[in-house]
Order: sequence, then C-alpha cells, then structure tokens
Amino acid sequence: MRLMYAMELVMAVAVGLGFNRYRATGEDYTEYYRTRFMRFQDGADSILAGVALVEGLGVLIERVRGKSPARWGPGRWVWCLAATYLALRMLDLVRENVAARLSRTYSSDSLWSAVLECVRGKYGEFLIPSFGWFLLALCLTALAARRGDSTAPDGREWSGRAYALVVVVVLLGFTVLTLLGFYQGGMGGGM
Repeated sequence: MRLMYAMELVMAVAVGLGFNRYRATGEDYTEYYRTRFMRFQDGADSILAGVALVEGLGVLIERVRGKSPARWGPGRWVWCLAATYLALRMLDLVRENVAARLSRTYSSDSLWSAVLECVRGKYGEFLIPSFGWFLLALCLTALAARRGDSTAPDGREWSGRAYALVVVVVLLGFTVLTLLGFYQGGMGGGM
C-alpha cells in the first residue's frame, strides 16, 4: 500500500507540474504575469492546485471503496476541501463563461476554447490567497474543537496536514514579500 500511495503522490506532483505548464502556454501569459514574482506565484498556485485535485480524488476513491477510516482527521478534510473548492471554482468560471456567451457579450471564440481559458487561469489564481486563509481558519478551528482521535494518522492523513501547512506558508510568504515591497500588485487584485 505504501508503494501505491508513493506513486499517487508522484502522479499528483506530475499533474501539478503539467497544470503549471499548460497555464504558462497561454498567448497573453507574459502580458498578464509581467514579473518573475508573479510567474513564480502562479507556478506555485498551479502546482498546489494540481496536487490538491489528484489527492482529493484519491480521498474520494478511498471513501467509495470503503477503505477510508470512519472518522476523518484534518488531513483528509484538507484534501477533500481543496479538491471540492477547485472543482466548484472551475464550474463557476465555466458558468460565467457560458452565461456571457448566451448574452452575446463575449468574443467569437468557441465555447470549448473559452472553457480551456478558464482552466489556464486567465481570470486569476486558483488557491492563493483565498483558500490559504480558509485553511488557516480551518486549522485554528480544528485546534479549538479537538476531540479524541479514534485512529492513528496514516500517510494520507499526514500528507494532507503537510499540504495544508505548505499552502498556508506559501500564502504567508507571498503576503510578507508583498508587505516588504517586493511585489506591488498584491495577490488576486490590487493591494
């Protein structure tokens, strides 16, 4: 089982890197992400989003197969929340795009190319900064509402906790760099 989970983690990182590569191939990528800092921030966001989607799917498959513990710890909650958040965000972007096409206020590109533009991230970040703040709030709430654990944490549980820590550290790091003046535009909008 450990080898299968290691292979799943490798696949998750590979999907994240592929996600980053796909987003960077857009025509207006260099215009939209003008500085190295913005491209680095977008790369980190893309990689974290790809990892979250694969691991969230892994948690869902684990639940459907009946292999998941009866009570989830914060690690599994993080994987499920991250994947659900990203899926709902993408559906919302697609919904906006379809609504704009139906009202004929959008370009003449095909609907499929417009959906792919949403995946490419033309309209902003996926995880940073909103999901990082949410994870921080979730972790603080879990600390306040701690109850007795029924099972010992396994690899998926620990990796979910580590992922939450990475997302929060990346968010706080970008926030500090912004406050120190290394980046003027802010994350996800003007600052």
